[in-house]
Amino acid sequence: MTHQGEVLLAVNGLKTYFSTDDGVVKSVDGVTFHIKKGETLAVVGESGSGKSVTSLSVMRLIPTPPARSSRARSSSPARTAFRRTSSR
Repeated sequence: MTHQGEVLLAVNGLKTYFSTDDGVVKSVDGVTFHIKKGETLAVVGESGSGKSVTSLSVMRLIPTPPARSSRARSSSPARTAFRRTSSR
């Protein structure tokens, strides 16, 4: 059972980079958000700003290669923390 205010999804410093012939493209670089029970998150931005890549990276649906996502389980600012919690 979940409690009001419990974090259901925490994304800290998410990074997703794509390797291209012209070099590395930093599509998502340091995205952080937390969603608690009962909250709604709206991701808005201009075309090409990384909304879809952020969502696909969180769901781990970006093919590797060409993408490289950093989801280390660390709270260090130099690394990315990715934590998913579920109700049990």
